Amino acid sequence: MRTAQLDGAHIEYFRGIANPVGIKVGQGMTREWIQDLVRTLNPHNEPGRLTLIHRFGAKAIDDHLPALISAVRETGSPVLWVCDPMHGNTESTADGTKTRRFDNVISELESAFRVHQSMGSYLGGVHLELTGENVTECTGGARGLTDGDLARAYKSTVDPRLNYEQAMEVAMRIAGGSGYAHRGAQERHVAGRPGRSAPPHSGTMPAREDVVGRCAPRALSRLPHSRSGGSHRGSGHRATRARSNIESAAVSASRQPPSCAGPGDFAPGPG
Repeated sequence: MRTAQLDGAHIEYFRGIANPVGIKVGQGMTREWIQDLVRTLNPHNEPGRLTLIHRFGAKAIDDHLPALISAVRETGSPVLWVCDPMHGNTESTADGTKTRRFDNVISELESAFRVHQSMGSYLGGVHLELTGENVTECTGGARGLTDGDLARAYKSTVDPRLNYEQAMEVAMRIAGGSGYAHRGAQERHVAGRPGRSAPPHSGTMPAREDVVGRCAPRALSRLPHSRSGGSHRGSGHRATRARSNIESAAVSASRQPPSCAGPGDFAPGPG
């Protein structure tokens, strides 16, 4: 947030252009500061002008996000809220390697959905840093990567990224949630129709085993097979076990009605 100072050159520049503006929001942001930013950058309360990207970290989001949602609501400005569960969960291992724990990424996402839900707000987007390659930069996920695995395929020269499987798991857990992702589309769909209302939703994300059971049939064909001598040298047994678990879940899921959303199933959120 070093570029979000009210008397700084960045704010002076952005207040004079009509482009949409994104503001990163962290633990140092106060109620007064964010209100002044909103009023300065969006004085006419124009929808689509401001995107607020909150990134507190899994341990701090519950303490900071509610107050900022309330503060922005008081300004009357319609903003788009986006969660970045990556930045605030960056840490270093014992040997100094920068990494992120998959469970912390999921935890912050779950908290974001829950807090927005409880305050009558709407989480309109998620920011992830990821790659389609089988890197080992973030620990955890279906393969259970540990600190010791990081050196095997750590390619980033900047920040650690989710690899293909980790990114797919995050996406499937969001899409396979209890209806929160459908909220905006449902409310618009039933608007103006007497006697109809959107289905209930809890704003939570399902557990890994629930997602795998419902979504594995669709994702299975794209999961990479383990190969000896590949980028995950020495982790072939984990790759085989992870794929075996997903295949087993796919067999069970094939006996149930599909409930994993596909392309085009989601409408963009309001704002």
